[in-house]
Amino acid sequence: MTPAMKVQSAYLQCFLSFAIVLCVTSPIAAQALYVDRLESGVELLVVAQPLADATTVVWPSPGEGDGAPIAVTSGGLTLVANLEAALGGEETVVSPPVIVAVGGASISDLRTLLDRILANRPVASTPPHSEELLVEGRLERRLGVAGSDAEILLEVDLPAPREPTRSATEVLWDLLPDILVDDLAGVRSRIDGNRGLLEARADFASADISVSQLRLGLARIAENPAIKEGLVEAAARRLRVRRQASLEEHPQSAELILDLWLQGGVDAVREFLFGVDGVTTQTGRSAASNWLPQHPGNVVVTLPPRSFNPRFASPPAMLQLESGLTAAVLERSGAPLATLCMRPVVVPDLDDELAATVLA
Repeated sequence: MTPAMKVQSAYLQCFLSFAIVLCVTSPIAAQALYVDRLESGVELLVVAQPLADATTVVWPSPGEGDGAPIAVTSGGLTLVANLEAALGGEETVVSPPVIVAVGGASISDLRTLLDRILANRPVASTPPHSEELLVEGRLERRLGVAGSDAEILLEVDLPAPREPTRSATEVLWDLLPDILVDDLAGVRSRIDGNRGLLEARADFASADISVSQLRLGLARIAENPAIKEGLVEAAARRLRVRRQASLEEHPQSAELILDLWLQGGVDAVREFLFGVDGVTTQTGRSAASNWLPQHPGNVVVTLPPRSFNPRFASPPAMLQLESGLTAAVLERSGAPLATLCMRPVVVPDLDDELAATVLA
């Protein structure tokens, strides 16, 4: 090997090492967002992943209501033919308002194909996106299984997907079990759509106290010294990996991007793809101080039957009637009205112990 070839080989090894380190430390660096409007007026969003083996193209259902989106998942050799079969047809067919593609397809090829298929077609209006609002500030008690501990569930609406604080709030929510350990041990956190959920188990006798401790810990979380730079960076890294992993599934990845676009447009898609890169300890504390105190959330406490004591009152008195039926009488001396449930639901177990009673 000549000296010049040795120098070239050394340069090549350095470049490969740098590329490997870049791929390991930056899992989202290999993807890019392309947004443009086709000649027909249809908005095109492409999450380009050059190393992906498949591509999913999805668009809203042409029918009214919350119909399932139409998705086409194909490899590089069959994508064009499958899209022509799915989108081709008569000239009077209405074009979708947006088309989302996630995968390794060529952006120029997609644009050329869609311009040809959708030419001279009217564009359908964007379907409305309805989201059920959470009624916050409630404390609801439910009847649980006999002999179990009290289960506490707190749900809070997260910032809208297009808000710049969404990623910081999700990172903070991932840290809550570690931050709230002094207020309530054993707290678990997860995110379901646009809601953050906190779950915990407690002794039924101190369920209300545990709820108060949980809400107090959330109210003063912005000043909690447990929010440290290392923890925030680790939580942001976990969130980045989860989001990246969600883009590897087909057709769920493109359907997720389409749902984000319907909720908040391109800003929501950008926040999902790149918003986590700007999360720091300061942004986490800012999200804690500006969002959580204004959203107390809704708390559901599930209690076993014999400890179902609203407002620390006496439990229901169980009466066995001559007919064999069991009645539960819940006395409230200060209540101005009384309610009689004519069809109570009583479920006994094998030992004739009361397992569940529904009161009205």
